[in-house]
Amino acid sequence: MSVLGLFGGALGVAAVGSAEPAADPILCQYTMSDPQVVEVSGTKMVNASLTPSGCNGTAEPTSSQVCLSTGSLAGRCAELPGYAKAQVYLSPYVPGQSYTVRGRGCANQAQPPLAFCTTLGPKTVTL
Repeated sequence: MSVLGLFGGALGVAAVGSAEPAADPILCQYTMSDPQVVEVSGTKMVNASLTPSGCNGTAEPTSSQVCLSTGSLAGRCAELPGYAKAQVYLSPYVPGQSYTVRGRGCANQAQPPLAFCTTLGPKTVTL
């Protein structure tokens, strides 16, 4: 019986030692819009945006980048610093086309010092 007890105890230690590593930290949350059709100065375009929407502890956003693409048009990206909302416009709008949005938000944390970027998407919508 004592051999089984020791063996069971060793298995318990092994199970604790093989735990998965912690997930990457998410310092700030970001809200990414779906691609949508907008009109700018009488021209229909597709728009998408990325906005910082809240941070943990001492973290602050350092940049927000959003990219919009479609199979037949070259993609475009927009990036702004800090808490600014990054917006991108793609023209001309082609009805029935699929548009893909991707985002990346980066943040710094003061204590403990840490910099980290979070990716969002891709998300494809047919407009």
